Amino acid sequence: IDPWKAWEARMEGFRVMPIRAAAPLGDIFITNTGEERVIRMEHMSVMKDGAFLANAGHFGYEIDVPALEKAAAGSRVVRDEIEEFKLEDGRRLYLLANGNIINIAGGLGHPVEIMDLSFSLQLASVHYVLSTPDLEKRLYNVPVEIDEMVVRTKMAQEGIEIDEDTRNRE
Repeated sequence: IDPWKAWEARMEGFRVMPIRAAAPLGDIFITNTGEERVIRMEHMSVMKDGAFLANAGHFGYEIDVPALEKAAAGSRVVRDEIEEFKLEDGRRLYLLANGNIINIAGGLGHPVEIMDLSFSLQLASVHYVLSTPDLEKRLYNVPVEIDEMVVRTKMAQEGIEIDEDTRNRE
């Protein structure tokens, strides 16, 4: 686990602790580590009734779903992408998107407005690279002009107006 990310979370006001300490305390658990079986049955067995489990990491194996399925007395789909697992002691745990990466596997995905901006920015960036032959072969940040052009175009399409920058830009 990345210690800098843990420290960053602490500096943003979150309580930081090992999962074994957090498991009986939390209501919502979201993994984002890239590690296998970060949340195991030993942790799920002490979670509160009604706890939610989601994975935002790199692969669909951060939550030990097979162990949860094996330990559960039963399960049912309560709504799209939310499965309730009833444990032997009656507690219920809710697994989102079957433990797969929530922002990709989750039924609603990214809003189309975000995808519009993402694809527009990618296309404008490709155009910039192809039309600027003297660029070195390395990574570049997207130029501010392209970034602003994309968002201003989207805002105009949506009928959104904002004030212009009044600073003197020379």
